[in-house]
Amino acid sequence: MDFGEWGKRAAKMVLQRLLMKALGALWSSTWPYILGIGAILIVCIVAYYAIFELPKEAILGTATDPAQAFFSGTKEEQADVLEDYQTVAARWNEDLNDNQLSQVDPYELPWGWLAIVDRTLNDPQFLKTYDEEAEGIEQKDFIPKPDEIFEEVRPVFTWETREEQTVEQICVAVGGGVNAGGKKSYVVKERTTIVNKELLMKANTMQNEFVYAYEPSVNTSKKTQSSKCGTLTKTVYWFAVTSVETTKQDWEPMRELLVKRNVSDKDQEFLMDYWKEYLVADESEGGFLPDDSWSPAEDGTLRWPVPASHKITSSFGVRIHPISGVRKMHNGIDIGAPEGTTVLAAADGTVVYAAAMGSAGNAIILQHQNGMQTRYYHLFRIYVKSGQEVEVGQAIAEVGTTGSSTGPHLHFEVRTSGNPVDPMDFFGYTGDPLKYRALHIKAIQTWLQARNSALANVKTLQMIDAAGKAKNVDPHLLLAITGAEQSFVPADHPQASRMIRNPWNVFGSWNTGKGSTLTTGESARIAANTIIKLSKGRPANVNPIEWLSSRENPSGYYAGDGDNWTRNVSALYDQLSTIK
Repeated sequence: MDFGEWGKRAAKMVLQRLLMKALGALWSSTWPYILGIGAILIVCIVAYYAIFELPKEAILGTATDPAQAFFSGTKEEQADVLEDYQTVAARWNEDLNDNQLSQVDPYELPWGWLAIVDRTLNDPQFLKTYDEEAEGIEQKDFIPKPDEIFEEVRPVFTWETREEQTVEQICVAVGGGVNAGGKKSYVVKERTTIVNKELLMKANTMQNEFVYAYEPSVNTSKKTQSSKCGTLTKTVYWFAVTSVETTKQDWEPMRELLVKRNVSDKDQEFLMDYWKEYLVADESEGGFLPDDSWSPAEDGTLRWPVPASHKITSSFGVRIHPISGVRKMHNGIDIGAPEGTTVLAAADGTVVYAAAMGSAGNAIILQHQNGMQTRYYHLFRIYVKSGQEVEVGQAIAEVGTTGSSTGPHLHFEVRTSGNPVDPMDFFGYTGDPLKYRALHIKAIQTWLQARNSALANVKTLQMIDAAGKAKNVDPHLLLAITGAEQSFVPADHPQASRMIRNPWNVFGSWNTGKGSTLTTGESARIAANTIIKLSKGRPANVNPIEWLSSRENPSGYYAGDGDNWTRNVSALYDQLSTIK
């Protein structure tokens, strides 16, 4: 071994030992002080949390469920209190007609948000609005004031009435209807209709003041159905949005309310962040969706607004909550996609709005030619600015979950002449939402057996499936109607053997008249045929099941108690449709 190398190693080992001894001595002399300082820091942190944060935790809770947060720190829950908030919040759109509602849907006031705002602003212990020197604790109790808070935070709209003019071509017979050759002759004439409609000019909300500007627009559509004159046109003269401007800093009106309430700057920031977590409305999913195999047509009128055919989670039209029974118009379609998914412009156009917009979250509005408009809601990130020209397929934003959203998705709308229309019409989708889908006999049988139903029989279910297939009607809907009409025919009912022959009550009843003479197969086919008859002429914005029992249906209605029947059938249809 080289003695020089050995000497270096020996010296290194000696130095290491001396250093370890020095560090040991230093630790022995200082550890009591280090532990003491650490203990003091821990005590300070605990004290700060106990003094400043625990009161907020007790009042606010940590969950984003409004009901759970509302009752956090209280002794008992009172469901009727939350019902008061639901009732009061529902007044945000009182006295508005359908035309007005379609323009203000981004400014909905969620009841859960109203409850949380009241819970924090009117809780004396949170804002320390009680007298520390006064005796008793009654003044420290939280007293709900939904009506008072509602009047402070409700949206206020300003309208201007304009004339909408529709010029429609019609085909009419002339000259007595018969010419020299013995055939009827037809000419095209024009029919003009003028209707007064309201335009939204301003929306004052707790988020901001939104000011709308418009220009005249013309929308021309063509139709050839049942026309002896060939192609006919309908032209609507209305107004198109040119811009939506905000006049204040985002959430400045809400901050002004907090300043008026003498809320400290620190608590203002806390409340602003906290309240935003509860801007989620009660969303019920649509039950009439395309088959999983469907994909947008490549030559559709519009470009699909996301790169891939992500599943549609909620369709266009009136949605009826299966429990509350609340009817709510869904003005677009929801496309489920991961946060950050690129959002594409559906057509060439001009950006008229690109910022946060109430319950719509981060939103973009594009104005296109021929009076068409597309809207994109709940965005995570926006790439474009108001006034910018965009091309079809251009990346304009990213999918998000901002505003009233329970998860990442794109809410996509199409409007013509200001009216929301079904976006699926522009992507080559022609499917009937109530068309035939085969029953999963075994799975449905098991589901019905759990409900003690006399329908839980393979032959009976096969007859129902065959009736639906013959008429191209969804047999799941036929079953749902038996649930609403006869509770799926309870097997232990004394008249079950007779009820099962006509559980749809066609011809009035299973018990009397012609309805009592049918077999199950016959009554199933008649019920399917009735659905086809009643489905004719359904407006695009009306729920298909609701139309079956609507008093506005010119073909008649299925049940006398329309609203309850629609609610029950819709809920049962949604359940049955998920059984596989």
